[in-house]
Amino acid sequence: MDMDGLTIAELREARPDLLKEIEESVSARLAEAAKPKEPVVAAEAPEVVKLREAQTAMERRLQASEDELKRRDTLDGVRRICEAEAKLPASVRGRVVERFVGRIVEADKLGDEVKGAIGAEQEYAKALLHEAGVGTRPHGAGADGNPGTAYKPDGSREFAEEHGIEFHELPGDKP
Repeated sequence: MDMDGLTIAELREARPDLLKEIEESVSARLAEAAKPKEPVVAAEAPEVVKLREAQTAMERRLQASEDELKRRDTLDGVRRICEAEAKLPASVRGRVVERFVGRIVEADKLGDEVKGAIGAEQEYAKALLHEAGVGTRPHGAGADGNPGTAYKPDGSREFAEEHGIEFHELPGDKP
């Protein structure tokens, strides 16, 4: 049997056992090659480890800086909104700004939150004044809070004459 000119068909006829052994060997090698292999983890070089740590530290510092900028933007927005409220007392304005120190609020929600804080602070101030016994009636208004019923010297003089009451002028009544 000449091995150089041997074909698979001739080998199959002459040595079926050898052909079967070759097929099994090839199948086993193909199955082994098809299996997923675990990745080989090489130890990272110390320089790479140091660079990764430095990168992580820089990312943390960058995030902290971005957060600080957002906090400043929030406070600037709060101050702008408070300054736009012309009749807002300085004490209320300060308390509203203090509520937002250290907070990050999105720009689209800031106006609503500041207006809510202003309202809450105004209610708090009213409650304090009420507890202290201070009247919060607007100046120039009558007893019922209606400016149309404010004290008028001429109107009071007429009332006194109509009802037979003695009228006394107040110090501010004289022209």
